[in-house]
Amino acid sequence: RIYLDFMFQSLPSSPLFNFIRTEYFKKFYNIDQKSVLFRRVGLKGNMQIGKNCLIRDNCIIASTNPGKITIGDFTILAPDCYLRNSDHGFESINTPIRFQQKLVSDILIGEDCWLAHGVKVLKGVTVGNGCVIGAGSVVTKDIPSYSLAVGVPAKVIKKRD
Repeated sequence: RIYLDFMFQSLPSSPLFNFIRTEYFKKFYNIDQKSVLFRRVGLKGNMQIGKNCLIRDNCIIASTNPGKITIGDFTILAPDCYLRNSDHGFESINTPIRFQQKLVSDILIGEDCWLAHGVKVLKGVTVGNGCVIGAGSVVTKDIPSYSLAVGVPAKVIKKRD
C-alpha cells in the first residue's frame, strides 16, 4: 500500500487527478463528501475530514493512536500545513528521548476555518469555528471561534465580526 499511496500522492493537481486521489484515500481514511486532497498530501492515523474541505499541496496530517485529528466542514488547509497530535516525552535523562513515552492529545479544527500557508498545529489544540490562522503560525494553544491568530506561538489579534 505504501507504493500506491506514493503513486496517488504524486499525481498532478487538476480537477480529475484531485478527484481520483481523494477517492483513493477515502478507502483508508474518514473523508466526507466533496472534500478535495491536492498533490503530495500525507495522511496517517485516525482522522475525520469534514464535508467540502480543501487540503492543499504538501499538507501532512499525522495522527498517533489513541488520538484523533478532526477537521470540520468547509475548512481550508493552504499548502504546507502540518497537523500532528503527538510529541516525544523527554522527562527522563536516563532514557533516550526516542524511547520515552509519546504524549498524545486530540486536535480539533472547527468548521469554516482557513489555515494559511505553512501553519503548524500541535497536539491538544482546538481551533474554533470560523478561525483564520496566519501564514507560518505555530498553534500551541486553543484559539476561540471567529478569531484571527498569527505568530509563533499563534496569538489572537482580532475577532471576526
